[in-house]
Amino acid sequence: MKAFSRIGEAVYLLVVAGPVLMLALTSLPRAPELWELAFPRGQSLNLLSNSLVLATAVALSDLVCGTLIAVFLWRRSGRLGGGLRLLVLLTAPLPPYIHALAWIFAFDTVNFRALTGLVGAWWVEVMAYLPLSTCLALLALEMVQPDLLEAGKLLAPDQRVLTRILGPLATPFAAAGAGLIFLLCLLEYGVPSIFGAATYPLEIYAEFSSSGDPARVFFMALPLFAAAALVLLATFAGYRGSALNRAWSRPGVDLPFHWPAWLRWAQGAALLLLAAQVIVPVATILTLTKSLAMLGQVLAFSTAETRVSFQVSLLASLLSLSLGAVVAHRLRQPGPMQALWWAVVVLPLALPASLVGAGLIDLWNRPSMLALQRTWAMPVLAATARFAPVATLVILVQLSRTDPRLLEAAAILAPSRIRAWVGVRIPLLLPGLLASAGLVFILTAGELATTLMVVPPGGSTLVLKVYNYLHYGSTETVAALCLLLTLATLLPGAVVVRLVRRRK
Repeated sequence: MKAFSRIGEAVYLLVVAGPVLMLALTSLPRAPELWELAFPRGQSLNLLSNSLVLATAVALSDLVCGTLIAVFLWRRSGRLGGGLRLLVLLTAPLPPYIHALAWIFAFDTVNFRALTGLVGAWWVEVMAYLPLSTCLALLALEMVQPDLLEAGKLLAPDQRVLTRILGPLATPFAAAGAGLIFLLCLLEYGVPSIFGAATYPLEIYAEFSSSGDPARVFFMALPLFAAAALVLLATFAGYRGSALNRAWSRPGVDLPFHWPAWLRWAQGAALLLLAAQVIVPVATILTLTKSLAMLGQVLAFSTAETRVSFQVSLLASLLSLSLGAVVAHRLRQPGPMQALWWAVVVLPLALPASLVGAGLIDLWNRPSMLALQRTWAMPVLAATARFAPVATLVILVQLSRTDPRLLEAAAILAPSRIRAWVGVRIPLLLPGLLASAGLVFILTAGELATTLMVVPPGGSTLVLKVYNYLHYGSTETVAALCLLLTLATLLPGAVVVRLVRRRK
């Protein structure tokens, strides 16, 4: 099994870190002539400022709203709590482009023209990432030890328990969630470009499209990577501490809380936003997709894109799952290499999508690899390079919630390591494995930026088709395509949620 682990770690380094490392090796010798690109000036500096302001505004807005909703759901059981949790889980995977179409149509219907530029991009991204923010905030609350809250309730009113105990203990993990949303917005150019908001990632993509020089992309992306890495390292320190703790040993205690009136009003406003986040996209898509015949017609001329999207997402999720499982176990092993492996897993999350795409092209653009360049293996590698770290972190959380005594007993008592894995380890880790595979599948189905750079000539995916049609203004066709994309993301999510619940 050690040999298998070493092979998995080597493949992880090649797929995830290899493209950017190769790009750095080929670009740094040209530093004297290209170094000035790493210091934005004039228009480039304005674009970088736009990206930072937009990402910060979205992250803070979603942190506040998501936390309010999570506090409402935290101790709620029954049909209302369960239904809202399921709603949040199922709407989290919807790609931002679907929200963009929905809100453009909704505001045009009421003749409200303010949804343009950075304001429009901010609103749509807040709506798109609100379910994700809620899930992460809810997870942060679940990581708090109930016995500490129980002790606090004996000595102080609920409001003080909230501000003195619950808030400080949940903040590190919640900050990691806000940092993740910051990264998603900072490195994204699809939604801002739809609303005509110029941002720095779009400038990087435009540079590669015009020059085709990966070295120029590398130096232009350094400021964006530096900003993303600083936020990532600052916020994910709390995630690392939470992920390595023994969450499995925490007893469940049902503690009723009575929140102040101002918090209940704020929760009501946040829940209204969550309702709008669900109702507007669903109503828009169903309104614009006027009939099943229209949907069937769009499906007929999108069969190839649908099939390719499914295949790429499936292969990327399986590859990310395999590599993530190996590296997640590596992150749990103490020693001098643990910090290095954390950097290998976390820092790729700060890489702009255009930089990953340029690195993939630079890495595999070799005479012996030209056949690979023209196949759908490149989008699979691109999605794995971007989302294998996410799969690794999800599996790591599942490992932290697994009683290590069961794993130790299996290692001692099982007749072979294979029996220990098949009979004990895999069943115990199955919820995390399913969640990571489903998450990567959904993220890959909605991935645009890197796929746009490495897609084979003449090829397309559903999300590429949606993005192109959004710019052409074919509203009804876009709505039908969005419905297909919604089904492609919701159905795997619903299956994963169902399987995870059955395993608990």
